[in-house]
Amino acid sequence: MKTRKLIAAFFAISVAGMSYGGTICTCTTSPVAVDTVTVAGNPIVDSLPISYDAAWIGGDANATVVIADNGTEVKRTTGAGEFTHTLTGDGRHELTYTTYIGGVAQDEVYTATVFKNWQYNISNVTAKQRYPWNGKVDIKYTLAGDVTAGLLMVTASNRVDGTTYAAAASALSGDTGTAEGVHHVVWDLNAQGLEIKLDEVVFSVGYVGTPKPYCVIDLSGGASAASYPVFYVSSVPSGGFNTDEYKTTKLVLRLIEPGTFMMGGSYQVTLTRPFYCGIFEVTQKQYELVTGSKPSYFRGDTLPVESVSWNTIRRGTSFVWKLQARTGLNLDLPTEAQWEYACRAGTTTTYYWGYAMDGSYCWYMDNSSSTTHPVGTKKPNAWGLYDMSGNVCEWCLDWYGSLTSGMTDPTGSFSGSYRVLRGGSWSLTAAHCTSSYRDNFDPSEGGLRRRRLSPCQNPVK
Repeated sequence: MKTRKLIAAFFAISVAGMSYGGTICTCTTSPVAVDTVTVAGNPIVDSLPISYDAAWIGGDANATVVIADNGTEVKRTTGAGEFTHTLTGDGRHELTYTTYIGGVAQDEVYTATVFKNWQYNISNVTAKQRYPWNGKVDIKYTLAGDVTAGLLMVTASNRVDGTTYAAAASALSGDTGTAEGVHHVVWDLNAQGLEIKLDEVVFSVGYVGTPKPYCVIDLSGGASAASYPVFYVSSVPSGGFNTDEYKTTKLVLRLIEPGTFMMGGSYQVTLTRPFYCGIFEVTQKQYELVTGSKPSYFRGDTLPVESVSWNTIRRGTSFVWKLQARTGLNLDLPTEAQWEYACRAGTTTTYYWGYAMDGSYCWYMDNSSSTTHPVGTKKPNAWGLYDMSGNVCEWCLDWYGSLTSGMTDPTGSFSGSYRVLRGGSWSLTAAHCTSSYRDNFDPSEGGLRRRRLSPCQNPVK
């Protein structure tokens, strides 16, 4: 199976309540501390343990490592080790990790944005529909506290069936900023194509941290490591991610923003929370570094890991469990909806490149020579994800079941006998490699050489 999706943590404060006489809801919250980064498995509160390794970026164990906070140097050292950096004051910290060889900074500089004691309070929330009705809802609230880098999130939850609708950024207007004081925003339901019975919903207001586009996990410590350093970066390094380094000792994930799409081409699905998705299928070397095992039939460090069952991936002291324990991140397989949304990358065509099979994007029956191939050797989709079609099939988190329209953040059937497989493989036809093709298999079985693992880092709920 593919090992791909890892999903990052996001934090929001939701407020909910009920009122009468034309006001849909009145809401309030208490201040909550928000931490936006976890490094080496440790949540950030007042101090931050930082693992450093001079050879990690520059490739020279005698290089100099410099760690800075908001541009001010706080540590300069060589070799490898760990020190604890105390976060002073409140608010935003930009921690950078740079290596220097011969006094020259290397290409990759890793930055983590930390919010110490990011606290805010939302009160006096009201939501009223326009009269005469024109599809718009006026939402007012009072904001106090620090959300300097926050992004407004407005949702409506149906109190009858539990369905949640998230406001698209394009459907919100008015004072959507982060300044303290009274805010008035307008949610245009018509612009988003939503029909909601307003007397059955509770509106919520919150802010989420704005994340960086890439998450990099350093696996070089191997299966015996107590923790894996995690870095969030703003841009692709000069040499790109499509190198052996990011297919063996490092695991890189791409931020996927939330949105609405037609799952299976026929069912409208909305994902309300962003997540990080692995750029490549998890390789055999990455799997070995995490678990210490080599289960694959085909052998090669940069070949995708295969011949692993769903149960092997997720249960007990599994690949997913060990990644979670060593990073502190909420890592898991993607839901089927997350998988197809990431695969399509905004497209509505049969494949994520068009309507007809194109072998430059996909390893399948007609061009694979009956074997798997190194990850990232075909063209990626529009979001920079490789091998979403072909090479090896991918396990998803869900039990296999029927699809329905109008779903929000679906997680599949509550029970079943088979788990979902997606993406097609080297041994299957072009029809099995479409963005919407669904397959399933016994979660206890891992013998088929065309199945792989794909990790995902999910948002905190």
